[in-house]
Amino acid sequence: MKKGLIIALAFVMAGLLGTVYTLCAQSQTIEGELIDLRCYISKGVVGEKHMKCAAACVKGGDPVGIVDAKGMVYTIGAQSAGFEALMAKMVRVTGTVKQNIIIPTKLEVKEGGGWKAAALPKEMM
Repeated sequence: MKKGLIIALAFVMAGLLGTVYTLCAQSQTIEGELIDLRCYISKGVVGEKHMKCAAACVKGGDPVGIVDAKGMVYTIGAQSAGFEALMAKMVRVTGTVKQNIIIPTKLEVKEGGGWKAAALPKEMM
């Protein structure tokens, strides 16, 4: 009886800790180059020269990410379809970040000297 109660209590505590972790996730803004993760991870390619390939990879369903100025890579937790026209551009993505995955709520693209709001893909993960 006591053993069953202890196990049940352990599950309740684990659930509470998971809830606290979720609530503690904060909205952050990540700024960097929009990349296709397959080519970046396997070949390290970035930049305008890779734009057409990145767009094709993303159109094919490869995951999208951001590499910031420090070289930190974040996976965008959204369907990749819809990001094709933005590949290799500087972006700012605002959303909830957990373990280098950002669930976006806002997307901006650098154009000229400023930032322009861009639509997030309608179909999120």
